[in-house]
Amino acid sequence: MIFNFRRNKSKLLILGDSHCEVFRSPIFKEGVFKNYNLTLELVHGATISGIENPNSKTQALPIFEKAYQVQKPEVVIIMLGEVDTGFVLWLQAEQKSLGISDMLEKCVEKYSRFLASHSGTKKTIVISAPLPTIKDGQEWGDIANARREVKATQKERTALTIQLNKKMSTICSEMGIEHVNLDKMCLGEDGVVSQILLNEDPNNHHYDNDIFAPLLLKKLKKHI
Repeated sequence: MIFNFRRNKSKLLILGDSHCEVFRSPIFKEGVFKNYNLTLELVHGATISGIENPNSKTQALPIFEKAYQVQKPEVVIIMLGEVDTGFVLWLQAEQKSLGISDMLEKCVEKYSRFLASHSGTKKTIVISAPLPTIKDGQEWGDIANARREVKATQKERTALTIQLNKKMSTICSEMGIEHVNLDKMCLGEDGVVSQILLNEDPNNHHYDNDIFAPLLLKKLKKHI
């Protein structure tokens, strides 16, 4: 989806999964993005783990690749990883009898390769993966039901997400990419995501965007 198209404005491309719906909030278009021609390309269910798989169900890579080639953006914002650390990596580790740390390293390597080939000509910004919101034993909602094969607790899934975000922060620094880590802002005192970020719809595993959008905007102001 393309917003605010005007000539002589820098092109900004946002790539990510369904959590990038937050960028549809008017506060971005009217705020930090007002001086950009913005294209938002999100793929529901997109994962880092499957980004290099030509047979992936979401076909995220060709969708992202087409947007990237068409737009030739000066600035790229990327937010991926929640599906990986909340579900996919755990399932794959069990199926392949591998340690979760091994799966995380493979994920980090794939993300690094993706970032290297989809950088903006002026700036690339990576947003940390959102913390998992699905609680232990939760069996309602389509997403919760789809992920109930995973035995990891919410605290374990949260810890893995934080590990991913820390690793990507370091790698981004080495690559000259800006990284926005929201973990401290989003983590509650009980070691899982803060209750204030939970969606009013209990079947919706995304953050409440009315709460999340202003928090994200505050951080992005330092980078845009």
